[in-house]
Amino acid sequence: MSIKTRVSTAVEFVKRLSDAGFEDTHLLQRETAEKVLTEKRMELVREIATTEPESVRELARRVDRDVGRVSRDLDTLYKAEVIEYEQKGRAKQPVLAHENIFVWPVVYDGSVLEENVQK
Repeated sequence: MSIKTRVSTAVEFVKRLSDAGFEDTHLLQRETAEKVLTEKRMELVREIATTEPESVRELARRVDRDVGRVSRDLDTLYKAEVIEYEQKGRAKQPVLAHENIFVWPVVYDGSVLEENVQK
């Protein structure tokens, strides 16, 4: 599939998500998601989503990990636009950048749904 076709299909997919009520969506390419959304980073995403830690240091304490390693993982998530930071005094508060994140192409029951979106 050409890049132009892939982009067109992805745009159509996001439009359908919006039509279905999924606002504020971010689409990650599967290759990017596989590199970025490791088990440890997903633990950070879940913790941010459920407890809203006030700082990177607080997040590191909550997941019982070294602050430096958590900070590097958060930087990776930031570059992939999964999280963003809000300034809270001297601290940076990690927050989710989007309400919904989808991985493209979508795989369901072992089949890639990319071709079906255009129909």
